[in-house]
Order: sequence, then structure tokens, then C-alpha cells
Amino acid sequence: MSQSQIVVEGEYVVSTAEGKKLRKYWETLNVLDIATGLSDVLKYGILESRLKSKDPDFRRIRTHSLVDIVSDKKTMDLNLMGWDQLEREASAMQLPVKRADFDDISQYREAIALAQSTPDRYTAWIENYRQDRKRRRMLESLNDIQRVSSPIGDSAKPTSLDDL
Repeated sequence: MSQSQIVVEGEYVVSTAEGKKLRKYWETLNVLDIATGLSDVLKYGILESRLKSKDPDFRRIRTHSLVDIVSDKKTMDLNLMGWDQLEREASAMQLPVKRADFDDISQYREAIALAQSTPDRYTAWIENYRQDRKRRRMLESLNDIQRVSSPIGDSAKPTSLDDL
């Protein structure tokens, strides 16, 4: 059987003498199948058990994001790749797709697939995408909206720990 792993990051809730607090985690977990890796480690409580074993104050997982997939398979579906794998894949295929152009991983995947399958359509698509992105950012700026971006996407923060 081939060995596969997933890298997951997020926050979890702890109970301390001062009350509820949030802590960050970054875990690499072995999985049976890369297609169902994250759902399996959540469904069967593997991530929760790992965090409990490392932190006696652990109470529950608050957020989880799949950061990367490590597999010894030679080829992998773009939909299963994380940001870093997609960047390596685009570079290896010598595609003109740049990670910095994208805020959303699904758009990044779409761009790589399009550039690979129909390079002439990609050129028009990326120009439209960049214009839309520029327009969205101008509107956000006009409305004092601060965009919070990270390689794993945006996530809403609770207004207080009591909301957890």
C-alpha cells in the first residue's frame, strides 16, 4: 500500500484557569486514501485524538484547513492538491499560471487546468480574471472593506470567545 499524508492547520479551543482560549495547530497525519483523507481523520476522531495527546487543555477543534497532501503516487488530481503542490505542478509543466494572481485555490486550480488543456483560451480567461479582481478590489477599497487573505483562504473570526 502506498503511503499518503495530509497536512492540516487550524485552531482549537482550550480551557485554562483564565477561561476559553484559542490555540493554533499544524499537523501531519497518515491517511489511507488521499481522496478522503481529511474527512476520515475528522470522522474517526484522529485529528482530535492527536491534539488531545499533545495538549491536556484541549476541548474541541474550531477550524481545520487542508494545507497539503503528500503522496508517493506519480500523478494526482489537481482538485486534491494544496497551494504548494499546485505551484510546483504549474512550474513543472512550464505553465504561465502564477500563484500570486489568485486569492482562491479553486480559481488557481481552474487556471492550471485551463492553461494545460487550452492555452489559447487561458490567455483570454486570465485577462478577464485579472480585470474582475482589480474591479473587486477597487470596490472593496471604496467601501473600506479590508480583505483578509491567506494561502488557505478566508475564515470568519468569532467576535468573542463566548461565541465558540
